[in-house]
Amino acid sequence: MPSKLYVGNLAYAVSNDDLQQLFSQVGQVQSVAIITDKFSGQSKGGGGNRGGGGGGGGNRGRDRW
Repeated sequence: MPSKLYVGNLAYAVSNDDLQQLFSQVGQVQSVAIITDKFSGQSKGGGGNRGGGGGGGGNRGRDRW
């Protein structure tokens, strides 16, 4: 089962590609999304990750940071 993770306090300059690269260091990533303002398109400083489950990674990502 895929797991979802929300991260906050991101710099406004962080892109989807940056987030994808960061999360892929600790496991499989199915998708990432930076939350943006629907009118201006500017980042709201938060994003999410959906990763593959059951990969044996356990708490590897949490323990790393």
